[in-house]
Amino acid sequence: MSAASKSQIQIATAEDDCLVMLQQLGKSGSPSDKRRVPEGVHHYWNVRNPVHEAKGIMFLGEKLIVPAILRKEMLNLVHESHQGIEKSKARAREFMNWPGMDRDIEDTMTR
Repeated sequence: MSAASKSQIQIATAEDDCLVMLQQLGKSGSPSDKRRVPEGVHHYWNVRNPVHEAKGIMFLGEKLIVPAILRKEMLNLVHESHQGIEKSKARAREFMNWPGMDRDIEDTMTR
């Protein structure tokens, strides 16, 4: 990842309400009851243990959690590969994550 890309992701993460909530939960500890977790981060409830922050960027295991403002750009990169929907989804899942990513890839590739 280039320094410019890293900086762009760090800034976008700091401005993403959901990812800020996720960072705060990581620092303070997740409640034991899902109902006490803000709705914006429910997607990460079942996988909360591997969610972590590194230098202002959120990860799910080794996968980048893409801030909302950068998702269209990532979808364009996935679409440029012209691998078909299933291969594109599988490839994207290796490196990144966000709620509804598979559906977003399908929508982008069927336009």
